[in-house]
Amino acid sequence: SNEQNVLFQINVDLNVTPDVVVADISKQSYFPEENEFLFDLGTTFIITDIHFNVDESLWYIQMSPSNQVAQLNREYDAYIRERLLE
Repeated sequence: SNEQNVLFQINVDLNVTPDVVVADISKQSYFPEENEFLFDLGTTFIITDIHFNVDESLWYIQMSPSNQVAQLNREYDAYIRERLLE
């Protein structure tokens, strides 16, 4: 089979990326022990680590949210506002 198991681990520090919109949905989950979170549409992530655990036959992919899109949106918004005032 070509299928492989992958576990995404997302580390969120709201002090570093305060623009990230995230909700804890663990209480609504069928698997509350999995600590599931829901991210806003369009949230982008940076892959910080990838490794394969041979014993578990499992890929671990660690990510963190990126504030690059939020920064681009702020810059674009400022640009448009400036142009409208001309």
